[in-house]
Amino acid sequence: MNKILKLSALTLSIASLYGCNSESTENVEKSSEKNYFALIEKITLPEGNEICSVGGIQLIIGYDENNNNILDDNEKTTDKSICNDGSLNKSGEDETLLNKAIVNIGMITKGDSQCELGGQEVIYGVDKNGNATLEADEVEDNIVLCAKGEITPPDALINALTTTNSITEPNSTITIEALVSNIPENSTFEWTDDKGNLLTPENLSKPELLKVTLGKSEGTETYKLRLSTFDDNGNKSIQTKKISINVSYLKSEVTSIALNSKQVYLPESYQTKSISGDITGAVIYAKPITKNAQAKSITTPELTELLGFVSERPALNQGKNANEILSNAINSLNSSIKSISEYSKTVLSNGDISASYNIELFTSKKPTELLTEIMQKIAINKINGKFDTLIPAKSEQPTENFQFDISISFSEITKTAVITSTLVAKDKSEVYSDLIASTTSESVTAPIGTSLIPHKDTYTAAEQKTAKSDFLFVIDNSGSMGGEQDEISKLTTDFIDTMNETAIDFNVAVITTDSDTLRGKGFTNDKSQIEKDLKPGTNGSGIEKGIYFAEKALAPTTGTVAIAGYPRQGASLSVIIMSDEKSQYGSNPKPFDPKSNLFVDNQYKVYAIVQPQHAEYSQYDDLANETLGKSLNINEKNEYKTFVELIAKNSGVIAAGYHLSMAKINSILSSSIAVTVDGQLVTRSKFNGWEYYPLAQKVIFTGAAIPTAGAKIEIGYQYVENKATPLSLK
Repeated sequence: MNKILKLSALTLSIASLYGCNSESTENVEKSSEKNYFALIEKITLPEGNEICSVGGIQLIIGYDENNNNILDDNEKTTDKSICNDGSLNKSGEDETLLNKAIVNIGMITKGDSQCELGGQEVIYGVDKNGNATLEADEVEDNIVLCAKGEITPPDALINALTTTNSITEPNSTITIEALVSNIPENSTFEWTDDKGNLLTPENLSKPELLKVTLGKSEGTETYKLRLSTFDDNGNKSIQTKKISINVSYLKSEVTSIALNSKQVYLPESYQTKSISGDITGAVIYAKPITKNAQAKSITTPELTELLGFVSERPALNQGKNANEILSNAINSLNSSIKSISEYSKTVLSNGDISASYNIELFTSKKPTELLTEIMQKIAINKINGKFDTLIPAKSEQPTENFQFDISISFSEITKTAVITSTLVAKDKSEVYSDLIASTTSESVTAPIGTSLIPHKDTYTAAEQKTAKSDFLFVIDNSGSMGGEQDEISKLTTDFIDTMNETAIDFNVAVITTDSDTLRGKGFTNDKSQIEKDLKPGTNGSGIEKGIYFAEKALAPTTGTVAIAGYPRQGASLSVIIMSDEKSQYGSNPKPFDPKSNLFVDNQYKVYAIVQPQHAEYSQYDDLANETLGKSLNINEKNEYKTFVELIAKNSGVIAAGYHLSMAKINSILSSSIAVTVDGQLVTRSKFNGWEYYPLAQKVIFTGAAIPTAGAKIEIGYQYVENKATPLSLK
């Protein structure tokens, strides 16, 4: 692509063009001064050309002597080429033109909203006033050359843009904060809206804070910060970053953090703090749930119990997908931690992954101290990178046992992982369970600038007590399973209590990993019978074939489940497989395919209580992933209760929940959900309110909040529109 630019009318004498010598004197005497326009012709250089093998631009400079506004071949005197790898080339000897045609090159940092891998900003024009500086009114064009890894860009200047009001009403006033540490004195902050209008911070001494009043209409408004600075050698660094604000009458207090390529939405119960160094993101602190430099340090707010971080980082040779990155990241923690045990993991169909871990330390530490160690291994964006010191709050209490939850979304395009995590002392985890789930299991990431669309579903309440759920437990009865059977049997009361909270009609049956025969009386809701059935003993076969016998029992018409008259008409069916050995399905008549089978075809949700170390060569966890179930570490017996309650609630929501209509192909921002029954707002609560289950894409009511039949239910929420594959619902 060629572009001709008229720089200015330069008054030059013939003598200045050709020099003062005896041979040209006569011409000078005969000539008066003439006005020649200087032109710049810009040519885009593709990859593989002889001037710039990696591509770039070439600026050809000359005088338009015949005033035809075209730079003819005989008028081209000088050229300058700027290549994508940062190299410069020039040819021609007209220093007058080179001095007049000023070309300023600034380096674009990594993490820029235009150039993820950095690049160059080329500004050129004519020095009209002769002060050897390109003033704003002298700039003819501004060109951005994005690198593809050929250059080493400067470090990012902006860690993130954040606001606690990323979904708010029209005409509202919000504050956007740029998380920037140690702002150099010569920095320039330039805020603009999505129309390019320049915006001025309310307090000029704090240019990182921008207060804006939103428009009158619903929609998405995007704001951009351009930060530029010079180092001691006069080299210019530039970074731009964008954040989207969703204007809607379905207001929701949602914290938003704009990283490099993705914007992360968190529940309202967080405050963020800037962190500088080799990390792109922010530290997050939950508001306490309780009754009663680089910047040199960041102090945890007093009374904080749950904290974590949000970051975006390259793969750093730790894997090619979210699962591999997670596995290698967790392995890197083992050297400094007594034990870190995965007890639950969910992998979505788009490859996003969320997992929960129990951490035991050699010696007690405060949460902030442990978070620092975790961030050093997981959050940094370069090997051996560094970041600000995190200082514990005075109120923090040291402990040896923690719960660590994490979600990872990996982009094949940018080759970066967006990580969201929370850390809390284990004895506080139950208090924060809803917030943890909505942070690391339900939060949405979306490309910068993506619109959140408001929607409302309306239902007439059905009689929830008429909903039905059936359960098939598959228990390993080999010699090593006595302790696990005892633990799962003890939880029968908790399981039944949870089902009663949702008022669901349920029945349970049990088979073993070596037989499809229904134990006891078959399907039952009798507590004592279920407890007995869940303890089949340890004299069974050592060849555990849980999937095989579950599949056999569930065979249409001929299986033991079908013969017993189950699953009942209109009932959901959940399959829970418990084994401390890998699946030994066999290959007769053919090997088992976790993606194509009876469970997937009939939408039976499968849960696996298994050994995590068997994941690479077992099929239990694969089947759980494909049916949108969950996996639990069989060794984490303290987590059985929570897992069993989750299974009961998930079955209830499948049977009696209210579906979010836009969730099938889009990503729901669960923290934006608002529910009313007959016009009265209902709170989110696992006991007397409503809960959202992203895997089922439904809302279910609990306890005293279960609506009466015929009541009008309205569910309002925001969603990210997915035109191809789903965005990251973690």
